[in-house]
Amino acid sequence: NRGGALINDKFIFGTLDAQIVALNADTGDVVWKEKIDDFAAGYSQTAAPLIANGLVLTGVSGGEFGIVGRVEARDARTGKMVWMRPTVEGHMGKKFDKDGKESDIGISGTTNKTWPGDLWKTGGAATWLGGTYDARTGLAYFGTGNPAPWNSHLRKGDNLFSCSTVAIDVKTGQIVWHYQNTPNDGWDYDGVNEFVTYDEGGKVLGGKADRIGFFYVNDAKTGQLVNAFPFVKKITWASGIDLKTGRPNFDPANRPGDPTGGADGKKGNTVFAAPSFLGGKNQMPMAYSPDTRLFYVPANEWGMEIWNEPVTYKKGAAYLGSG
Repeated sequence: NRGGALINDKFIFGTLDAQIVALNADTGDVVWKEKIDDFAAGYSQTAAPLIANGLVLTGVSGGEFGIVGRVEARDARTGKMVWMRPTVEGHMGKKFDKDGKESDIGISGTTNKTWPGDLWKTGGAATWLGGTYDARTGLAYFGTGNPAPWNSHLRKGDNLFSCSTVAIDVKTGQIVWHYQNTPNDGWDYDGVNEFVTYDEGGKVLGGKADRIGFFYVNDAKTGQLVNAFPFVKKITWASGIDLKTGRPNFDPANRPGDPTGGADGKKGNTVFAAPSFLGGKNQMPMAYSPDTRLFYVPANEWGMEIWNEPVTYKKGAAYLGSG
């Protein structure tokens, strides 16, 4: 549990067994408690909730178990759901009226556009670190985690909206823009790091120090890439970021090998990758000062040896296909 949120007389937090609880901040009495999802399927709720426009916004954790990432908005007074937006392409968003009746508000992305077969149904992209909100744009910014399974050779394609920043209209639950930092992630790099908004030259921009070792600047209203550059010294998986397309320049030799091409079909070629899956920046938050106009980033220089293995989905079991 990475913290709670205060709104009026309520203290609100998530639990490891995928519930969200509101306590009376004065007495500790439970005001409301709602189930988020089935913990036996791998779901949990580890991030501090985000308060925006009287709503409590929460994500889900469990990308290593083949869950489906999403952002949920609840009425802070009652805990009742207002809208739900999946962060894996192909899943339907929902809104809820005051009686709890649900209706569809559109699919996230386009089914099977960037996912092969049925893998989008267990696609990961967990929103496990929570989000940020900027009242000037009316958008909540959530980072999404790794696609599932880790073995990228099974899911050829970009695998939206994994390893991305997703900007959601707080009033409607619609994705206004997304920016994918690591298409077809093959290293468990995630993309959950916080998107911190700031003013620059009359625009609202956002900075993100991604676990992949590159720092990104995006227009907070449109998502347009403004800049991207390394903030660690050793990066092996890509040589840089193409500022015109926004895509990384991958080094194919530094992607873990396909196990089906190995001698015994049990293990692909091992590669050395930097940063490690723990990231050039992990979950520890960075800070921005409008006085110095500098970001302060806790960074790490480390690497890993990584390989791929065959894997199939089983409810509640680790869904990696990698070591």
